[in-house]
Amino acid sequence: MNELVETASSLGVSFEASPYGRWVRMEDSHGRFVYVIRKPWDGPYVVYCDSLRQQLPQDYGDPESAIQAGLRYLA
Repeated sequence: MNELVETASSLGVSFEASPYGRWVRMEDSHGRFVYVIRKPWDGPYVVYCDSLRQQLPQDYGDPESAIQAGLRYLA
């Protein structure tokens, strides 16, 4: 596992991950979902919201803060 997948697991959230752990996808009970993605070459993390088809307007330096932002959007 990598840092993004390990962090999502340690936070106890329900998610699915890409085969190489480049992204995690979280979904709420209404079918809305977000992706937390690590940019290439050890870049920051970003959050994409499918219902908005856009990126939340911030880069996140660590996976936990990106996952928390995604969870806030789904709340």
